[in-house]
Amino acid sequence: NLLKGLFCIYTVFTLIIIFSTLKGTLSFGHGLGDLYYLIFSVLILIIVLFTFLFRRKKLNENLVLTSFTIILILLTIIILLLKLTFLRGPE
Repeated sequence: NLLKGLFCIYTVFTLIIIFSTLKGTLSFGHGLGDLYYLIFSVLILIIVLFTFLFRRKKLNENLVLTSFTIILILLTIIILLLKLTFLRGPE
């Protein structure tokens, strides 16, 4: 299942970013502003987790919810990767 694999990859990716940022080995380059991206990552992870679990509880496949979850996961991965590489802050 595409969504299940993408969800697993996203969860591991986001948890690595969160723990690395908290540990201090990874930075977005904004100093104290890194907390914004950390909170953003946690909130999106919670939203994706709830939509994924809500989708699994329903017996029928909801195409809108599945599409929303896939788009949200992909956009979040792209934004976080860009902020960690090309769009870093001045610090």
